[in-house]
Amino acid sequence: MSSVAELVHDIIPQSTNPQTVPERIEWVNIQKCSHVNDRKRVVDVIVFGLARGYQIWARMENGDCREILSERQGPLRTGVLLTTDCEPSFGIHNDRFKGLRPLFALVDENTQIPDRQSCTVSFVSLLSAQFVHKINFTDSIQTLAASTK
Repeated sequence: MSSVAELVHDIIPQSTNPQTVPERIEWVNIQKCSHVNDRKRVVDVIVFGLARGYQIWARMENGDCREILSERQGPLRTGVLLTTDCEPSFGIHNDRFKGLRPLFALVDENTQIPDRQSCTVSFVSLLSAQFVHKINFTDSIQTLAASTK
C-alpha cells in the first residue's frame, strides 16, 4: 500500500448491488505504535470509525496492511490507541494491563439506555481482541486523548 486512500479502496467495497449499501466511513485516526515483539520497530495503526462499527489496521514496514480488529456492533463516537509503554505516575508503578497492550480506548454510541449514550470508555486489547476494562461517566464523552502517563 502506498497510501491510506489505497487501503480504504481495498477494504471498503466500491461497487454494490441494489440491496447493499456501502459502509460509510465517519472518521479516520492514524497513530504510531511500537511493534508488540520488537519495541524499536514502529508501525502505523489506522482506525476507521464506520457507520456500524470500526476497523483497526496495521501498516507494516514493508507497506503491507494487516487487519487487527473489526467490529460491527454500532457506531463509535471516538477511539484512540493507547501507548504500549506507560510511564509511572501518581506513585503507581504497576501496570495491570501490561500483558494486554496495546489497548484501544473507545466510546461506543450503541446502548440500550438513550440518555446514557456515549457515557462509557471501553478498553479492548489488540492482542486478544477482548474487552479488558470499562469506565462509566455521568455525562456524554465527546473526545479521547492519551499520554504516556
